Amino acid sequence: WLYGQGMPPVLPPLDQSMAKASKDLASLWVAVDREGEAPPTKNDMTSWSSPQITCFLDALHVATEDKPLQISTLQAMDNLYHLAESQNSEILFRYCQLAVASEDSSILPVALRFITSQGRMKFVRPLYRSLYKSRFGRKMAVETFLKNKDFYHPIATKMIAMDLKVSGSGPSILTTN
Repeated sequence: WLYGQGMPPVLPPLDQSMAKASKDLASLWVAVDREGEAPPTKNDMTSWSSPQITCFLDALHVATEDKPLQISTLQAMDNLYHLAESQNSEILFRYCQLAVASEDSSILPVALRFITSQGRMKFVRPLYRSLYKSRFGRKMAVETFLKNKDFYHPIATKMIAMDLKVSGSGPSILTTN
């Protein structure tokens, strides 16, 4: 099977305990939000790695795609885990996405600082799109982008400008050659 196609005949055991803990905590927070369960009082994430926290946030995102979390749930979560203060871009990006989807305007300064402090299109483009779709962030997304468009790579600038339906001032940044 080593030189052929397909899976090996015997799959090695894979420890899913860390992913399970992340998904279980996400399910608990969804229950807090939807069923009025009491929120956790102990920070279970103190010993978690960054990938485990991103797994938690990804599980929350999947569970709340149809109905975003309530702002009170996000605030309780942030009070316990301090996600909005994270210096890890993967964690901060995911938390900002959850907060913007919930129309939590208190995340706006954090999200704007994030998208203007680093220029990876992986993070800034989806976050600009989310802000643009939100009720509270559209105007600030456009203003922030126009003020900082020279900070981003030209391809990122062009793609974000199309997402925000802006062309910038002076020569259009949407021109194609």
